[in-house]
Amino acid sequence: MTMTQSPTQQLPDQFSFICPLSIEAAGDKEKTVPQFRMVAYTGGLMRIEGFPHPVVVDLEGLAIDRQDIPVRLDHSSRQGVGHTQRVAVENGSLIAEGLVSRDTSWARDVIRSGQNGFPWQASIGAAVIDAQFIPNGQNVTVNSRTFDGPIHVVRKATLKEISFVDNGADSSTSARIAANSKEQPHMHETATPAPGTQGNQTTTVDPKPATPPSTENSKPTPAPESNPSPARPATIAASATQPPEVSDAPAPEHQNPMMQMRKQMA
Repeated sequence: MTMTQSPTQQLPDQFSFICPLSIEAAGDKEKTVPQFRMVAYTGGLMRIEGFPHPVVVDLEGLAIDRQDIPVRLDHSSRQGVGHTQRVAVENGSLIAEGLVSRDTSWARDVIRSGQNGFPWQASIGAAVIDAQFIPNGQNVTVNSRTFDGPIHVVRKATLKEISFVDNGADSSTSARIAANSKEQPHMHETATPAPGTQGNQTTTVDPKPATPPSTENSKPTPAPESNPSPARPATIAASATQPPEVSDAPAPEHQNPMMQMRKQMA
């Protein structure tokens, strides 16, 4: 079997996807910090913003550099919620467990909303290191499954963060808050699952801030190619580049050709 990489497509270097989530009180009555547990990824196909074809992440190439991964709300580093205590690949799935440990308004909102029955979901953000493209007519075995092309295989990636989100497409995924848990001081555009995915896996995209171009020693911009390759999104699931401001105020008299013509005819 031959595996090829798409030579013209620029793919995102970060991504995230939504997964099932549950929140419950800690077992020790003296420790009232709520806990969560999730099946983050089951090894199947996903639809991810920026990838033109379905995506499968090779769990053997997913790096988990630390066990205390930050847990946030809506992928914002300013909206801290807690941290993981254990992240591992078990039986072909990515499992994460942790605590809603932050003393923030966002953490309290997650807990109170969950106690009120709000269906929180989780979104996992990862940085892509290496990806392969499997063309139409070929297949590949990943995570002990065989997938037909065209698909993208993320061979290497690093898990970066986990977020609570409210915009999952699967209504069956939800967070459960134990009734006795104390109130403690957790895409992205969401895409539809690819055929063959688990029903509770929806994908979003994790942003990477765009870096403004340097003005020092800048080189002339080369002329555009006749068939340029698709550009990688400057930001993923972040606000797009803002359009220029447009004013409704009338132009000054010296810039208004009609006013100039009237003066000449007077």
